Amino acid sequence: MESGPSEQDIQQLLESLRPPEFPDEAFDERDPMLGQVIDWKKSTVSSQLAGLLTEPRFHANTVRLDWLQRLVLSKSNGRRKPQPRDLSVALNEGLGHAGVLRLEDPIEDLFCDHISTTRGDFRIFTGLWEGAGPYTQTLLNAFETLPAGRMKDRVLTSVYALLRLSDALAERAGVDRSTVSSGTPNGDFPVPSAEELKRLSRRVRFSDGDLIRLNIDKNALTPFLLQAANAPAISDRPAGDT
Repeated sequence: MESGPSEQDIQQLLESLRPPEFPDEAFDERDPMLGQVIDWKKSTVSSQLAGLLTEPRFHANTVRLDWLQRLVLSKSNGRRKPQPRDLSVALNEGLGHAGVLRLEDPIEDLFCDHISTTRGDFRIFTGLWEGAGPYTQTLLNAFETLPAGRMKDRVLTSVYALLRLSDALAERAGVDRSTVSSGTPNGDFPVPSAEELKRLSRRVRFSDGDLIRLNIDKNALTPFLLQAANAPAISDRPAGDT
């Protein structure tokens, strides 16, 4: 009678099925499927991926879009503008081979939520975080109750500038709390055409004139800007620790 699998065999099988915990764990620059991101032009691809993240039809694929975005922001330093086929290889074969697609679950939360404040209502994209709307609301409410002070005023000025920008982006994307989202978790990601990617890239870009029309102080957004020195830290640890 043949014996069953050993405990070591089972442990090896479970280890092979374990998805990575952060983007760097999934990345190998020698792998042509994901290693190609090094040669990509960061400003171009980051805008494309940001635009895809504002599309409700790709809600179920937020994890892989976010992971590839983190790899691009931390590693891309070339001048090549990838074609839709290149993005498809990275999002499907590359991240699939790395086990990232196993992190995708059926949609369980809103694509876009509302934050109600004394300065108006604002829409936010919930991203990867479960309950992002209620938690953000609670944190903002708590901060509003702090005693008056220079630090409180400075922080709230920046927070409300970001909320206005978020709401303007939601307006461009045509989404709100009632928007129905979709997508196929752990399935093939249908990368749009080059023209569609350009349109989505324009959606997430705001000029100085746009900010002025939205009554957003550009300097107030500074705390939320990614500094080059901090770029490696967005892919070498879990998202909540970046």
